[in-house]
Amino acid sequence: MRKIKIFIMLFMILILSGCTVEYNIDFKINHKMNEEIIITEKKEFFDKVNYSASEVVEGKLYSYDNIIRKNKFSTKTNIKDGNAEVTLSSNNKSVNEFASFVLFQNLFIGVKVDENKETYSLTTTGYNNDIFVDSEDISDGVSVDKININIKFENKVLETNADKVDKKNNIYTWTVDKDTKDKSIYFKLENVDKQKTKNNKKENIQFDFKKIVMIGIILIIIVGIIYLSKKNN
Repeated sequence: MRKIKIFIMLFMILILSGCTVEYNIDFKINHKMNEEIIITEKKEFFDKVNYSASEVVEGKLYSYDNIIRKNKFSTKTNIKDGNAEVTLSSNNKSVNEFASFVLFQNLFIGVKVDENKETYSLTTTGYNNDIFVDSEDISDGVSVDKININIKFENKVLETNADKVDKKNNIYTWTVDKDTKDKSIYFKLENVDKQKTKNNKKENIQFDFKKIVMIGIILIIIVGIIYLSKKNN
């Protein structure tokens, strides 16, 4: 009976409106990604079907269960200003894992990566807006109104086709909704492993310090030998 209630609730909500999604990606120097997906259902919509925010959160978690288990997401729920929020997060994902995620697959056909010693670039291929259709199978848990894809980079961004740029925090945003006819994500980064460079500098400093200590010890020994030789003579 409880499952039937949840399914009816989800169906009614999706008829009225889908969710707003903030897809936050922390793109690391080693090209691994930390993901945070914030799914928000507005209070004005679920009020129309007489459901509470807590019931909506419960229903969302139920509908996303397969996605959560498959992608090993950790979950967090929140009721903010009466709105229902569900946050899914995971760490250290590869580009291939990112491309195989259901949200990505419902928007883009594939992803192309080009890398050399100096630059790293990523381009999505194809675009599909079926995710914005209200009749989307609710068991997929992916029917939405609007998606903001926000990528924060650690490396310097050389080129991009982002819709919005926050240069202070190095965050680049791509927005898609039901009216978007075509969209791609493109960025080219300076392929410099700052952490590796930092570690190399640290190792060099440590090595130089060891050399100075060794030279100092050798000089002390030499001076001691000379002093003893003169004293004995």
